[in-house]
Amino acid sequence: HLAVTWKVSENVFQHIDVLELDKENEFSVGRTLKVGGKYTYSDLDELIVLHVKAMAKKVDEIMTDERFQKGSREATNEWLNAYTEANPIRSMYAFCINPKYPGYFDLCFKAGASAKVAAWPVKVIPNAFELQRHPYPDMRALKNGFKLLFSKASGVAKR
Repeated sequence: HLAVTWKVSENVFQHIDVLELDKENEFSVGRTLKVGGKYTYSDLDELIVLHVKAMAKKVDEIMTDERFQKGSREATNEWLNAYTEANPIRSMYAFCINPKYPGYFDLCFKAGASAKVAAWPVKVIPNAFELQRHPYPDMRALKNGFKLLFSKASGVAKR
């Protein structure tokens, strides 16, 4: 096994477990590198470019989105409460980093002033975001997917 560590955000580092297969000897790097049982790479350069850099690009994408809140989960919840207090009949959502689970973000949402703030985890994967086991290639697709999933979960989906 190898461990690849990369910086997700300030003081947030993700450690990726890499399974080495087809090793010539105990001192060489395996010819096949597997991550999470899903992703296979032929060498470290390929793993860094196609896995780590691809995820770093998605992290940049979510952190530069207008719905991203730079503060903590608590600060994001306070922002959502203030927003829905000022706009009682509107719902709002925002993204924030989850420092306890590097590579994950929280999608926090509040459906009106009387609702409680809830959150769903968003996982960053190479070239996509994953929300409730559904992959989304970009932020627009992720936000639209969230709205559809939320509508279904709350029973207000149009037929």
